[in-house]
Amino acid sequence: MNGLKLPAHAVKPTHVIIGGIVFPWAAKAPYVASGHSVLGGLEYNEAEGLIKCHVCGCWTRSVGKHAAAADGVSPRDYRRDYGLRNTTSLCTPSTRARYRANVRISALLPEAKKHRFVKGPSLQNRKHATGKDAGLSAETRNLRMLCAAQIRVRVTNLAIAKGATPTHPDLKLAGIHPAVIKATYGLSLRDFMKSLGLTPNTVKSPRSGEPLPKNVGHYVRVAGQ
Repeated sequence: MNGLKLPAHAVKPTHVIIGGIVFPWAAKAPYVASGHSVLGGLEYNEAEGLIKCHVCGCWTRSVGKHAAAADGVSPRDYRRDYGLRNTTSLCTPSTRARYRANVRISALLPEAKKHRFVKGPSLQNRKHATGKDAGLSAETRNLRMLCAAQIRVRVTNLAIAKGATPTHPDLKLAGIHPAVIKATYGLSLRDFMKSLGLTPNTVKSPRSGEPLPKNVGHYVRVAGQ
């Protein structure tokens, strides 16, 4: 069953898996596009029980096995290239549950007791190895609604609701620290606001159905495209 594979056009994403949690696709939108999918997340169709491969766009139950066999990309490189945590599972929730069940059963077998399990590096050591200033992974940013696409839309919506360009306190209250903006875009807060078409002047709320500024839409990935 893990070998099931469908082409990109045959399935549409209904959910996204971020940080091991399944969210409705729209709950964490917009996303930054990466390969044939989204940066820092796994697009998932819950009804079909399939996730989308970033490399080729195919839908499968385990992108780790699929990418290694069909695309020549190791699981480690896959996670690194598409903004996923080192510990992120690359298979569907049901497939992962089945793997875990098999491991528990295997551990009860007599021959399993002959092998000593070597403990891997602690989470603290892994963090130290990557450097304290490495910043948040793309997956963690998605989880916190702090990816490059999400920040732009959130700040724009905040300006619309406030009727003026958000201030430092406004951003912090909304959970968007100015330092995160600088680290994400390499811009000062003033220049970032200018890039959104925002100034210290009062801004009017757009009419119902009016699109966000064009430079915001550039970062928004639409489902199914």
